[in-house]
Amino acid sequence: MPDLAPQGVALNANGSLKDASDIKFYNSAGDESDNPITGQSSSKAPSRKRNRTRSSRMTAAMEEEQKENDSDGNPILPTRPRKRARRRRKAKTPGKADESDGGEYSTDDGSVVDSSDSDKSVDITNEELANSLSSKTIPERGGNDKGKAKLRSPKKKSKTSNPIYLFFELVDRNEAGDPGTPGDKHYKCFHGKRKTLTITKAMKSSLNGLIMHLKNHFPPMYRLWEVLHQQKKIPTAEEVNIACGKTTLDAQSATAFLGKLETVSYNIQAAFDAQARKAAVV
Repeated sequence: MPDLAPQGVALNANGSLKDASDIKFYNSAGDESDNPITGQSSSKAPSRKRNRTRSSRMTAAMEEEQKENDSDGNPILPTRPRKRARRRRKAKTPGKADESDGGEYSTDDGSVVDSSDSDKSVDITNEELANSLSSKTIPERGGNDKGKAKLRSPKKKSKTSNPIYLFFELVDRNEAGDPGTPGDKHYKCFHGKRKTLTITKAMKSSLNGLIMHLKNHFPPMYRLWEVLHQQKKIPTAEEVNIACGKTTLDAQSATAFLGKLETVSYNIQAAFDAQARKAAVV
């Protein structure tokens, strides 16, 4: 065992004991070499460090061995990394190619086309543009085509009102003073006691009730209606005044007027018949 350092070597200047790491040890009291022996605490430090390094290496080796073996202790064979399947790009047709992206695409025949070339501007002359527009917008017409005749809307036939309405007044209430059901029409006669007749919706605008009322109660007025209904002209003011009761006629005046009216009506009807026969011969 090496001897301790001489007295005073282990003490500080103030007489206190130095720290063990600061004390120099020699092989003997008479050792005057420049390489004293290092202290016990410092001599053991490197061996401890080496032990720790060996221990950590062994631990790492054991952990690595455990990773390479399964639960039964059998070695796990290394697996081959799977190759990633390469996705095949779909062939794009020139019409469906994205004009905004460059690059290449394949056509139906397998050829590769650079899409960046399609972005190049193509100069079109005004004449070519005009020809293309006219061929698409103006249809070709054959030599035998005829212009279609303009369709004319058929003229509305003038509606001739039945002269029976000249003998009645349209009112809003029936004989009982009620408005009746929706769709009913009420007509008040201008002659006699001025009876009100109603044409219901179910009667479908039939005028037989008004005509029979004149025939049963006012024969001269019924005869006037027949003449007015048969003639092809608009009633005169005198005829209208007689029909609506504004002009009253006695029996003699009424007979003379109707006879005259019938004669005129007959002559007019005969003229129409003669014209029709002449047109049929021609």
